[in-house]
Amino acid sequence: MTKNARLNQAKLSKQVALNPETAGVPEMLAKIFEYQQQGQLSEAEKLCNAILVDDPTNAQACITHGNILHAQGRIEHAIRAYRRAIRADRRDPDTHLKLAMALESIEKFSEAVASYETYLVLAPDDLNALTSLGGTYLKLGKLQECERRLQMAFALAPDASIAHVLAGELALVRGLYAEAAKYFQRALYVNPSLPPVQLKLGRALKLCGAYAQALEAFQSAAHQNPYDIEVFVELSSLLAEMGDIKAAEVSLRHAIEIKNDSAMLRVSLASALVLQGKLNDALQEYLRARSIEPTCALAIEGEADCLYRFKLYDKCYELLKKLSSTQKLSAEGARTFSRVCRKKGDDRSAVAILESICKQPTSSTRQRAIAHFALGDAYDAMRNFETAFHNYKQANNLLGNNIYIPQVAETTAQNIIQTYSQDYWSSLPRAAIGEFQPIFIMGMPRSGTSLIEQIVASHPNVCGTGELTFVNEIFTAVQRNLSFPSNIASLTEDQINQFANQYYSKAGALIGDSKVMTDKMPGNIFCLGLMALMFPNATFVHCTRHPLDTCLSIYFQQFSGGHPWATKLENIAHYYKQYRRFVQHWTETLGIPMLEVRYESLVSEQETQSRNLIEYCGLDWDEQCLNFHHNPRHVPTASHDQVNQSLYSTSLERWKNYRKFLKPLIEALGEYDEDE
Repeated sequence: MTKNARLNQAKLSKQVALNPETAGVPEMLAKIFEYQQQGQLSEAEKLCNAILVDDPTNAQACITHGNILHAQGRIEHAIRAYRRAIRADRRDPDTHLKLAMALESIEKFSEAVASYETYLVLAPDDLNALTSLGGTYLKLGKLQECERRLQMAFALAPDASIAHVLAGELALVRGLYAEAAKYFQRALYVNPSLPPVQLKLGRALKLCGAYAQALEAFQSAAHQNPYDIEVFVELSSLLAEMGDIKAAEVSLRHAIEIKNDSAMLRVSLASALVLQGKLNDALQEYLRARSIEPTCALAIEGEADCLYRFKLYDKCYELLKKLSSTQKLSAEGARTFSRVCRKKGDDRSAVAILESICKQPTSSTRQRAIAHFALGDAYDAMRNFETAFHNYKQANNLLGNNIYIPQVAETTAQNIIQTYSQDYWSSLPRAAIGEFQPIFIMGMPRSGTSLIEQIVASHPNVCGTGELTFVNEIFTAVQRNLSFPSNIASLTEDQINQFANQYYSKAGALIGDSKVMTDKMPGNIFCLGLMALMFPNATFVHCTRHPLDTCLSIYFQQFSGGHPWATKLENIAHYYKQYRRFVQHWTETLGIPMLEVRYESLVSEQETQSRNLIEYCGLDWDEQCLNFHHNPRHVPTASHDQVNQSLYSTSLERWKNYRKFLKPLIEALGEYDEDE
């Protein structure tokens, strides 16, 4: 504003202040502007009303009135004011834009779209409005319309950070997580001071399984905006998936110190406590969340999940049944409802809810995938195998956009195997023996690792720690060396001891005074060459299961991340063959001792196989190992239902129910299919 304009405005404002009854509209509008600048919105509104009493169709007064109401949070009133302004002057683009933004703020997305479209007819080159319109279409689930506006935005400004942010959000909804991460990284390259984008980048990287990079993104977002509660929730979720659940809990408790009346934070803290097996504490947090927000669906669903894990199926069923009748269940809640319905013999109720989630256009890719997986389980239980397989396939198609390149996997495997040659490996130093004995339980996912750990962890002298990421973190650090994998052959005794001590330090914090622990991360099988150097007193247990049952069970299971091969039968088979290459090399070439426990043998000869297992681990026999299903220890993996009941045989040769769908898998497995 020029000096003369400021003087004129001051003169007009003074005139209004001295005699508001005789002041003209321009003078009154100038005073309104002054009041707005000073934050005196009530005084500004009074003057606006004074103008509108005499001239209800004054467009400028209507717009100004709308702005004041919007600033006061009276959005519905602001919308009415903007509509009056538009009736007075339809050609003013700013009013359409302000109306669109007000409508969007109260989630009237369809009406907002119409106002954005009208505005863009009048101002077609407004990049911000184009991306806002695209974002509104995205919220409506109209992905093609969003993409069309996005292309128009890129045509206007190819390097605009806001366009790259929207492109990343669209890619996220479509399940293209790696692509989303690239868009968010580009947005930050153009404009580094975008804390919300660091948060979005972290989410995308997490979904890609790039946990270390995701952690850096979340930490950057927390540094840039230390009072953003959402950042701490995402950070804690990632830490939990990385196996550092205690750190996840600490992060959430820090957030609660900032905002202790947040039901969402209480729910997130409860989830972290569930992962630590602290179910009673988790239940209390869910109840606290409900005391803050009685209708909080996530808190109700979390409480129901705890009840399910306590085997209080009737209470769980009633809670979710009531919730489903009053408001929409999330996919996670519907999945729990489906499981408890199976216990109650009421699969049909759960199926109806799950199918409604799959059909909702506003459901995210992840929500629809969860629902389809749960539907697969429900139809499988009803022995409707064709419909079950269709749903499992739908779920995997939704998640199957992460790239798995077989040639890269083969080359990586070959390089590592060649590096761990018998001559090199046998000449490498071993670490000193640690203070406690690790029992590593490994194999393919869904091969019985959870069950075997539960048997061993039921021994009174053993602490079961579940799936720890510590070995993989060490192996990843070794891989970052530019000379990997050749650098493995030059490892010194000090380096190997350092690696081992990192593991002992982190694992030791989890097991207290125990001298024997289990670590059942299945993927440790790929790191066994290094592990045998680090842990000379460790016991290695290799879990196996019929290849077709193993691969099919993987296809039927939703993994949290880091398994890009798990959504396509041919890729699962390829991954399985690489795993077999590693096992053969470790055992036949290097002679690393491992006890192989076959799932089918364990089911048919429980006591014999359990005794052999316990003896191999260097432990005296204890009858509690036969009654593993009475162990109150919490199992946070997908197998928690299975390990909390006696051994059953219904999962044996399950693949035969789906034989007609498995031609791609059988052909890809080749010699490993064991088709009997």
